[in-house]
Amino acid sequence: ISNPFIGGADKLPDGVTYTNIPIEFKDLTQLATTIKSPEEAKQFLVDTNRSFVTDPVRRAGFKQVLSDIAASDGVQLFHCTSGKDRTGWTAMLLQSIAGVPAQTIMDDYLLSNTYLQATNEKILAQISQALSPQVATNLEPALGVDASYLEAGLAQIASDYGTVDGYLTEGLGLTPDTIALLKAKLVD
Repeated sequence: ISNPFIGGADKLPDGVTYTNIPIEFKDLTQLATTIKSPEEAKQFLVDTNRSFVTDPVRRAGFKQVLSDIAASDGVQLFHCTSGKDRTGWTAMLLQSIAGVPAQTIMDDYLLSNTYLQATNEKILAQISQALSPQVATNLEPALGVDASYLEAGLAQIASDYGTVDGYLTEGLGLTPDTIALLKAKLVD
């Protein structure tokens, strides 16, 4: 939450209710010690997106995020450390519930590379200086998104649950009423 590479702790306006729903993820320091090539970084994110489907603890976290959004009134904001992996997955689920076409969902997901470009350049420069240029090269794919990352999670959904709706109901255990509440909030 307070990772200095990503910008530090959240700065919230008065009156905002803050809820931390931890969906475990390695931070850059951990990745810097384990990722030894750009290909390993890409594989890490492919595997991470698959785990959003296969890991029961991560599924429970996504269930709580979606349930909290459904049960809360007013404007909602959700994010993760970088706003691209867990946030991208949550956004994909919400967009799917709202009936957004798959290509639009992917296009929106890939926009993270545009919006994070300046931040990622600063992070890579810090990593290069603090650790080494090679470590920065190795981690670069982990700072962005690639269609293959989201596609891996979607393929896992297809394999395990058939459809996103199956994942929502069987994988996450969301009730039809919760999904209907989410859809009403997103479509209205």
